[in-house]
Amino acid sequence: MRRADGTLEEYPNGKLNSIQLTPEDAVIISAGGGGGFGDPTERDVEAVRIDVVRGYVSLEQAREAYGVVLDDAAGHQVDQAATEDCRKELRTHRA
Repeated sequence: MRRADGTLEEYPNGKLNSIQLTPEDAVIISAGGGGGFGDPTERDVEAVRIDVVRGYVSLEQAREAYGVVLDDAAGHQVDQAATEDCRKELRTHRA
């Protein structure tokens, strides 16, 4: 949101319940592009990790949808061997 005085306010994941607006405030909406493109197991592992850190994707969805296995520590480090195994398993069950 851009307030009348020019300051910008951002909300985590764009989620909020209600907000007070003044006549000169502007609400800026940025949305994702939909269902995605391509095989999720081919998505860059680091991009998935960053999505988890930012709260866009849960640890569970990183594993179940993208085949990316992360530890549950704050840094969410990638377990490369487990990720390779998980992605192979997901591809096998889709075929």
